[in-house]
Amino acid sequence: MNNVERSFWELSAMVEFDITIIGGGILGLFSALEIRKKFPNSHIAVFERGILPQGATSRNAGFACFGSLTELIANVESMGEQETCSTVEKRWRGILKLRHTFEDLDIDYHQLGGHELFFDSKNIEEEISQMNEMLFPIFKNKTFALNKTKIKAFGFNKTNQLVENVLEGQLHSGKLILALQKKLREANISYFSGAELTGHTNLQDGLEFEINHQTTFKTQKLILTTNGFVPNSIQNVKPGRGQVLITNPIHDLQIKGCFHFNQGYYYFRNIGNRILLGGGRQLDFEGETTSDFGLNDDIQSDLIDKLKTIILPHTQFEIFKQWSGIMAFEETHKTVIQVLDKNVVYAMNCNGMGISLSPITAEELINYI
Repeated sequence: MNNVERSFWELSAMVEFDITIIGGGILGLFSALEIRKKFPNSHIAVFERGILPQGATSRNAGFACFGSLTELIANVESMGEQETCSTVEKRWRGILKLRHTFEDLDIDYHQLGGHELFFDSKNIEEEISQMNEMLFPIFKNKTFALNKTKIKAFGFNKTNQLVENVLEGQLHSGKLILALQKKLREANISYFSGAELTGHTNLQDGLEFEINHQTTFKTQKLILTTNGFVPNSIQNVKPGRGQVLITNPIHDLQIKGCFHFNQGYYYFRNIGNRILLGGGRQLDFEGETTSDFGLNDDIQSDLIDKLKTIILPHTQFEIFKQWSGIMAFEETHKTVIQVLDKNVVYAMNCNGMGISLSPITAEELINYI
C-alpha cells in the first residue's frame, strides 16, 4: 500500500476509524445510522466511490413496495409460504421505518397505491383470495383486489385486468439520499465521496485499507454495502443492470401510482406529470448480468414501445432522459449478510427491493459487528 506522509492533524483525527462502511447508498447510510445507535462513541466513516452514489441507489424507480401479486406467487413457488411471508413482513417493516425516520415531505413520499396489469382474461380471483389469506397476519386486512374500473381511468391499452393494493408508495430517491446524508452529519459520521476502495490488508489489531490507489486508512471493521458490485468471494449474488427512462411533462396526466406487469419485469410510475418506466431485463439476461453502466438499445426501444402501445396509447410524449442502474440478485430472493473474514462483512439487499429492505437489513447487520 502507498505510504503517504501524514500531518499530525491527519494522524490524530482523520485516517483511523473504528468502523468503516464502503458504499454510500441507501443501505450503507442506514447501516451507518444503526451502527451509531449501538456504538454512540465510535469513530464511523462512510466511503462512496462516486461523487454521487453509484449502483441503483439514485438510479432506481423510487418504489416503496413489498411485491406485486404475481411476484409473490412466484416467490411462494421458489421459497415457500413461510419464507415469502417473512420477506414481505421485512419489506413492510422497512417501509414503515422509512416513514418513521423521515417526514413524507422530506423524501417526497406519496402513498398512491400499487397496481399490476394483466393482459389476459384468466380468472385470478382465487389467487388473489389465497394471497390475501396468506398475508392477513401481516396487514390485518385484504391486501390485493381487482379494480377493472381503473383501466379505463388510466387509459391503458391491451389490459384486461388490474389488481391494486392501496399500501404501496413512491418517493424521490435523490431526496431520500440527501435526507440520509443530513442525518449522518447530525450523527457525527464522516462521509467521503469520490473514494473507491482499491485494497485492504488485515493487521493484528484491525485492518488497513487503500482508497483510490493512493491514500491509506485504518479501521477495526470494514463493512461492504456495495450491493451489485460484488466481491469475488460472494458466489450466490449476481449483478443485474436495470434500464430506465423518463418522459418530459405530459399535460393532464391521469396515471397516478406505482405499476407492474409481467411478474415485475416492467415497472412504471408517475413523477408529478411525467412517466418513469423501467425493466425489460428478461429480454437479455446475459447482457444485463453486468456491473457496467450503459444503455441497452434493444431494451430501451422495447420500453418506448410499451409506452406507445400499453401505457400512453392515446398520448403524445417525448423522452427526457434514459439511464441504467446496477442491482443485485440472489436466487432465493433473500438478503445476504456474509462475514468474509474476521474484520470484513458484506451486506446486500436483493432483487430491486432496496428501498423497502435497507432499514431492516441495516438492523440485522449490527449482529455481525
